[in-house]
Amino acid sequence: MIRVAIDGPAGVGKSSTSKALARHFGFAYLDTGAMYRACAWWCLHQGIDLDGDQVDEQQITEAVAEFFTGDHFDIGVDPDHPSITADGEDISEAIRSSEVSSHVSKVSNVIPVRHVLIAAQRAYIARESAADSFSLGRGIVAEGRDITTVVAPDAEVRVLLTAREEVRQARRTGQAVAGAGVGGEDVAARDRADSKVTSFLTAADGVTTVDNSDMDFQQTLDVLITLVADAVEVQEYEQYAANLSDYELDEGDEQIIAGSRYGIEDESPAPKAVGVLAVVGRPNVGKSTLIKLILNMTTRDAGRIEVLGLDAMANEERAKEQLGVVLDSSYFIEYMTVDAVERTSSPMYPLWDHNLFDAYLRRFGLGRNKKIKDLSRGMQMKLMLAVALSHDAKLLILDEPTSGLDVLSRDELMDILSDYVADGGHSVIFSTHITADLERCADFLAYITNGMLYYSGPKDEFEDAFRLVKGGPDELTDGLRRAMVGIRTYATGFDALVRTQDIPHTGGTDGLLTQHASIEDVIRLTNAAAHTAIGNTNEGDVR
Repeated sequence: MIRVAIDGPAGVGKSSTSKALARHFGFAYLDTGAMYRACAWWCLHQGIDLDGDQVDEQQITEAVAEFFTGDHFDIGVDPDHPSITADGEDISEAIRSSEVSSHVSKVSNVIPVRHVLIAAQRAYIARESAADSFSLGRGIVAEGRDITTVVAPDAEVRVLLTAREEVRQARRTGQAVAGAGVGGEDVAARDRADSKVTSFLTAADGVTTVDNSDMDFQQTLDVLITLVADAVEVQEYEQYAANLSDYELDEGDEQIIAGSRYGIEDESPAPKAVGVLAVVGRPNVGKSTLIKLILNMTTRDAGRIEVLGLDAMANEERAKEQLGVVLDSSYFIEYMTVDAVERTSSPMYPLWDHNLFDAYLRRFGLGRNKKIKDLSRGMQMKLMLAVALSHDAKLLILDEPTSGLDVLSRDELMDILSDYVADGGHSVIFSTHITADLERCADFLAYITNGMLYYSGPKDEFEDAFRLVKGGPDELTDGLRRAMVGIRTYATGFDALVRTQDIPHTGGTDGLLTQHASIEDVIRLTNAAAHTAIGNTNEGDVR
């Protein structure tokens, strides 16, 4: 989940930009300012006097507490249809009136009120981490005041959106004239009032300042999109690295790799005639795009794709009859039942096997009356797999099938894939960034990085193609610099990736630690090569 916290003064464009940003990434949108406005509206409608120089803070606090804890308040987080309701009444327009605008600071300046709203805002943000939330766990954009410092100080993206006072005033006045649902408030006066309890004109440590005084809307949005996209990539890579860290092969793993499963020795195991091809690489390198191209789910610019000897475009129907597909998100209509999935899927496949589908449902614990929307991500994945395996598909295509699955479910899936290809008449292509999956069942690898196919061939040849050389900060020789494919440097030394065939050309590695490079090491360091200034990246295919 990505949390985006955006602070800024009135008239800077927080709401419009934040909604557009949330819409771009499929995130939820939380307008915290609207929550304060709703509180002011509520207090006014409770007959509380907000016009005096001194307001009754206890009365206001009690009213706001009842508003939130008494189920009077609700807020919609759909960026296309944000809404505020009070006792079921839509007050989205009412809270933007001049009357509410002129009184909102009287309510928001009450410290206990802020405590109530901060707790509520954190709850709405946390809610979006759930798989059944509006964003399906993707993330949320929360905008307002003190979001980056108080409400969500640990957000993955924290931005102070600001602009010169005269620019903000012109924008706010223009919004009021255009009937955009805001009052033509004095932004300077609003800033002075709000600054008594929150700081929003100076960025805190770690917060990125974006001054859009001289930017148009699209330019501002593009800056924010870049910040969020970078955070998404970092988070995905961190999750990927966490999945790989400290993985050690146990005896069972070694037996699987050697071809003797479950410790049963077989001196002459039957080779898999076709086997499993794993498309690997860090997130966002094109693995899913490749699969979509194979399935004609996206338009290719050039080239030809054949599936099982058939042109994927000219013979699409015949090709897809022989395919089983499991994508990284469910392709079923969420209000369909599991039983309805079979009724709609079976006519598309001449070799559909009802009994086999039923057996997979029992194996996976999938009830026929369950609706898709009520299934967890893992269970939706299993349902797609049950469909894919129930019509004698010659080729099974899976896009990140183990992402988000627990360890037991991941092991079960790997066992199913191994059994599926055991007869030599079936094949599997699956994309993944989890190298532990490769150890279980992959026979071949296609490794994509930096916009190219870096390697395609047997997995064991890939594992033998590289060595990892480790040394201290002063032990990086010129010969090693020239030979290395990638490097990570640390205060205490370095990890350099070198092709096995190039080890003799490094000028000697005496005194350095040289060891086999894992698939994780290769992925990590070939990607690091693009971001390091030293050494030779030696771009090209591994042969």
